[in-house]
Amino acid sequence: LLALNALRAVAVPSIRRERAASAELFSLVEERLAGVEDIRANGATAYTTRRFAERSRVWARHTVRSHTLGAVPTQA
Repeated sequence: LLALNALRAVAVPSIRRERAASAELFSLVEERLAGVEDIRANGATAYTTRRFAERSRVWARHTVRSHTLGAVPTQA
């Protein structure tokens, strides 16, 4: 029981970071889709693509970590 509580203390903050990163990524996507005409007209497609890639990397890193920590109890 103590081991599970210790794991939860590590896993829960990681899952919260994953959710925050996911929300940030998808809010970026939503904003960019709403302004796609302006982005193209102003030539900001490279900037937008780079920002999407940066946010995707952050989200992927947090997702892998939270899923790894969250899967440990079920593997035993």
